[in-house]
Amino acid sequence: MPQAYCNECDATVTVRDGRCLLGHPVDIVDVRKRRRRRGRHTAPRSKARPVADSPPRPAASPPAPTPPPLRPETPDPSPPGRTGDTLDPTRDLVAVLWEQEPTPRIDEWASSEPPPPVLPSRRHRWTTLVIPLVAVVAAVALWWYVDDSAARTQSQARAAVAEAADELSAVAERLSVDLAQLPDVVADPRRRAALVTGTAGLDAAARRLFDAAAALPADLDDPDRVRLRASELARRSFAAATDITETFAVAAALTPLEERPDLPPSVPPEAVPDLAAEVAWWITRVDGTAPDLPTTPRWRRLGDALGGLSARLDTFQEDYLGAVRDGDPERAAAVVASLDQATLEVVAVLDAVLADVGVETSVELAEIARLSGDLAQGPR
Repeated sequence: MPQAYCNECDATVTVRDGRCLLGHPVDIVDVRKRRRRRGRHTAPRSKARPVADSPPRPAASPPAPTPPPLRPETPDPSPPGRTGDTLDPTRDLVAVLWEQEPTPRIDEWASSEPPPPVLPSRRHRWTTLVIPLVAVVAAVALWWYVDDSAARTQSQARAAVAEAADELSAVAERLSVDLAQLPDVVADPRRRAALVTGTAGLDAAARRLFDAAAALPADLDDPDRVRLRASELARRSFAAATDITETFAVAAALTPLEERPDLPPSVPPEAVPDLAAEVAWWITRVDGTAPDLPTTPRWRRLGDALGGLSARLDTFQEDYLGAVRDGDPERAAAVVASLDQATLEVVAVLDAVLADVGVETSVELAEIARLSGDLAQGPR
């Protein structure tokens, strides 16, 4: 199909009968030769001169524009550059546009089938299953541990109370036997030392029982009132230990009464100064170690006896030493006999008080030992 450049259309167009498809006169040029020389998509850019034998363009009035041909519904699929015997302007125009514009790239049609679902990886699926399961197992284990821990705490607290009660029962039973003969125990240094040690053990056992009772959980199901029973036994043990300690303190304070020096009715004149020094030292010890008696009624008799002895000691040194210096043995013996009477009265009252305290405390400790043994055995 011959083609040439149209000055009016300002483009390379198909030429038929010396005119473009719009009716403009153009110079016929074989574009195929130029295409082979300049490339497939190259179109001449210089304006073609009109041929000599072409009729001149009228200057008065422009030619009537020819309406553009309608675009066919289905273009001719013939390749560009194909020539035929029959000229079709629409087909030629499409062929020119085909030569000038690059072929558009049409993507492949997407499949109408829906895409497969995107599933998580196998490891991710296992993770989403295992994590909730582990969380549930951990929660159950934690609940079981807390519940079991509370049960163990209660069991351990009860076991501590039972152990302390059993120890208190053993100590109280031993002390109960010794306290039944308290005056003899006080008179024997070895038995007295053993009783002092046992009293310290009683106090320590009572403190352990009290601490074990205080450590019982507040929400403990305690139908047998373990805490109250243990606290009461500890309190009674403290009271018994206090009574024993006070009794020993009074007995130890009155020990100088039994350490009185020898008081002969007569001595040589040169021995009087030494005798006077011994008497003064003994009186000083007795006055200095006089105990502050407890205020309980059982110690009132001993207080009265000690008051009489103190009044006798105020004049004893002067009376006795004066009779010895004067060589009056009878008067000296009478003064010593009066002092012995006051001393014996104090010792007798002390023994009676020790016996009473021993019996009362022995009975109390026997009861504490029995109740502690019951507490150690647990509910029955």
